[in-house]
Amino acid sequence: ADPLPFTSTLSVGHPARAVRVEASAEEDGLTLRVSIGSRTEPVLVRARGITDVTTERIEVAPDHHVAVVRGTGEGVSFAALVTARAGVPCVLWSARTDLHGDPGERIAGAIEVEDRTGDGLPDVVVGVRREGSTICGEQSTLLLGRAYDPRQGELRPVVLRHVGDGEETSVIATLVSPGPT
Repeated sequence: ADPLPFTSTLSVGHPARAVRVEASAEEDGLTLRVSIGSRTEPVLVRARGITDVTTERIEVAPDHHVAVVRGTGEGVSFAALVTARAGVPCVLWSARTDLHGDPGERIAGAIEVEDRTGDGLPDVVVGVRREGSTICGEQSTLLLGRAYDPRQGELRPVVLRHVGDGEETSVIATLVSPGPT
């Protein structure tokens, strides 16, 4: 991790373009700027106290890369998904990734990078985690999942498989009540 102010240049998109990523502390949080030449997209991440930032370049399809920017501080963190579309820098998603809000109802943005399709390349899926909203037996559950689609260069809604292999149960609808009549 590098301290703020942070600057890095990564080659992302398809065809690949050099995107400059800058992060600086502001009064309301952190400003993330991505730019290609004179085209700049600034994004304010409302996460005060970010001190360190990292970038990770991920190949999501042959010769197609995106960047995941992560920042951490004491008790606070954020992540962002960066790409280039038609030569324009783009922050497709950004969120605080630490649980925040009222106790019992806290939420956090989430980004997962793993091969879900079996093609040998990682898939990037973003969503939300809510305190107290999990599938039985799991520590946390990703809700409102959206995956990066390399063909379109954007996020699209996805249904995530939450039941493990061999754990499926058949249910048959019937008019007969299992309880009192």
